[in-house]
Amino acid sequence: MLVKHLPKLWKIHNSSVILDNTKKQGRIRYRSVKESGFIR
Repeated sequence: MLVKHLPKLWKIHNSSVILDNTKKQGRIRYRSVKESGFIR
């Protein structure tokens, strides 16, 4: 999963976000992650 490549802080944040909204936040997180440069 994408979380593995993210820092610990992101992991903690994502865990709460995923519990909140998996699909919606998943798309937003993917966009932000791509922009940040975590994923190529």
